Amino acid sequence: MRGRKAYVAAPFPGKKKTDRSVHIWDNGDDIGIKVFRDNVDEIALKDHYRRLFGMPAWQPRRRKPRKPKAVPFAVRNHFFGETLAVCRFRKKITPDQFALLINDLRLRGDARDAIKYVREFGLPMSDLEQCMRATPRHYTADERAKILNLTYAERQHLGLRRTGSIDLDKAGRERARRDRYNEKRRAIRAGARRAGVNKTSQVQGRLPKKKVEVKSSTIRIVSMDDYREDRPKEQPLPAIPHEQLAEMRLLDELGDGDPDRGVRIAIAMGDAKFCWLRRELMRGSLYPSTIRAAARGRRHAA
Repeated sequence: MRGRKAYVAAPFPGKKKTDRSVHIWDNGDDIGIKVFRDNVDEIALKDHYRRLFGMPAWQPRRRKPRKPKAVPFAVRNHFFGETLAVCRFRKKITPDQFALLINDLRLRGDARDAIKYVREFGLPMSDLEQCMRATPRHYTADERAKILNLTYAERQHLGLRRTGSIDLDKAGRERARRDRYNEKRRAIRAGARRAGVNKTSQVQGRLPKKKVEVKSSTIRIVSMDDYREDRPKEQPLPAIPHEQLAEMRLLDELGDGDPDRGVRIAIAMGDAKFCWLRRELMRGSLYPSTIRAAARGRRHAA
């Protein structure tokens, strides 16, 4: 016995029959081997005993093909929401655009509303039957933009994130996004300078937390709010009545411009809190500081 496995003590090739320096045991569809000698190629020795036992030559195991990663429902819902927003903005769509809409609806996992969209856009039932026979697939952002014939101006007007544009490629859209971000930062710094706060220095222009005035023996503490009259007040984000567009804008704000990061934060945040933020955004009563606090709370909890 070798541990709990039965083995056979065999002679080393080229030695006497009484030699017992090789131990061989059954290892399922293969054999295991242990040699009590130095400077021995165990792989070649194992192939030698496999031939003696009439076993086939060793072959590497084939790895099972990996299944492609499933696209999360939040992303699939974004695809359908953006396509539907473009189609309703255009009001009249082509058969190829309708096919993309039905494709995204089937990827979403529910095609029961397909007949409703046929009636909404005034297309024949034959187009729907042809779309249902096709196999649904995922399109890239540029492929979607080419089918929808979407320009960058229309993309920004509708607030789309998962669809590209025909007049700007991915690198161009990224440059435009960075330009908007830098312009927003410059505007914030300019507003801070107008309010008397020097953002470039940690000492100069800093407002005191408390100011103490001493008159005879009386000490009066003046609140910092007395010195914040000229400071710009935070404004809520503009209301977005469309639920899916509000969800896309909220994910973009949570991820600080990165919707994929916003999806991960929303998943860790939970449905209840995310739905409450979306309702506040649809009402027009959601402040950027509330979104930042929710994202920080999610990271601290994780």
